Amino acid sequence: MIPKIITPSEKVLKSNWNNHLPQPLTKGEKVIVKKKQKLLHKGYIRVKHGKIGEKMTSVFNLNDFVTLKGKKLEYNGSKK
Repeated sequence: MIPKIITPSEKVLKSNWNNHLPQPLTKGEKVIVKKKQKLLHKGYIRVKHGKIGEKMTSVFNLNDFVTLKGKKLEYNGSKK
């Protein structure tokens, strides 16, 4: 199961495209996993991130995040 709060991996923080987001992910940032994950391809996740008052919702690959304890996230299928 994917935790409710996750954090960006070093890989995504070093990617060039992260710097071009309106609210780039930052090291140690606590990212909120959205409840509604419908219509996403396998291995992707919808999250809420950014500064307080300027939060935005984005879709990322599961590999772009780790748990707060540093463990990789795993896709566990749909709830159909």
